[in-house]
Amino acid sequence: MPEDPHPWCVAIFTSREAPDVLLNSVRAALSAAAHPTCIDVLVNGNRVLADHLCPLLVGLTPLGTSSLRLWFLPLGDKAATFNRYVHEIWPGSALAFFVDGYVRVRPDAFSRISEALHSHPAALAASGVPNTDFINRALRQQMLREGGMHGNLYALSRDTLERMRAIGYRLPLGIYRTDPTLAAALSFNLDPSQFDWQLKERIATVEGASWDIDRQPWWFPSELRGRWLRRARQAQGVLENRAVRHHFAQQRRSPAALPETAAELVSSWAADDPKSFEAAMRRRGLRAAWQSLKRGRDWSARHHSAELLFSSHK
Repeated sequence: MPEDPHPWCVAIFTSREAPDVLLNSVRAALSAAAHPTCIDVLVNGNRVLADHLCPLLVGLTPLGTSSLRLWFLPLGDKAATFNRYVHEIWPGSALAFFVDGYVRVRPDAFSRISEALHSHPAALAASGVPNTDFINRALRQQMLREGGMHGNLYALSRDTLERMRAIGYRLPLGIYRTDPTLAAALSFNLDPSQFDWQLKERIATVEGASWDIDRQPWWFPSELRGRWLRRARQAQGVLENRAVRHHFAQQRRSPAALPETAAELVSSWAADDPKSFEAAMRRRGLRAAWQSLKRGRDWSARHHSAELLFSSHK
């Protein structure tokens, strides 16, 4: 097989980041690229941001054999963006990194993750670990002790991506817990009917691979709004986690059989195990979260193709 033109790929997910924050994320990814790398900036649901970025990315055009591309995806949903990247945009590479648009990966983060996957041949993925600041201390210790996947920075191997494509694995649209849902599928080796849960063995946690975030003061309107939205969706995340556990651990269903939307996923759990579902509804906030989730949204934009707005390599 000929050598990949891009041994590494990086997918940067963004929808609401300020342009300067996103540019810092792209610059950091370019600096951390130790091999020819294809960096895809994936803007979902925010055409204004995508159009504003186009001229700004021209000045970041990488040298040599690395490349930079900007995509606009009409549906504002991270799960839909992940699905589109895996099944249509990913150009093929030995390793694909997934990064949130508001983080700056540290210069050695990609290399450390790559080395960890080479030294853990049974692993399907590898995850960075939060740094040592006060906010992340408890989560960092939990990941190092128990394993896990952090959505700010993780990587999937070529074999994992090809298997996901082959079985038709997709995240449910609208799901809040995107990364735990993916981690659950990987922990069952993408086949719960044949394999048991092995989180630490199948997702390597890499202590030295980390990132930085420029946090706004808590009283900034955007920070307060973000905290309110996260709190409102935490209850939805609890429902999703229970439904995912039911799908994989109890029913032993395939990752490819996940329902199309988060609402359908929770509905499936409710239909299969009404007693457990009703018990959950007695917890504070979960019934309201379920009512909100059931109201749904218009998913018709999922049929629209991703639009390539900029490429450094024509």
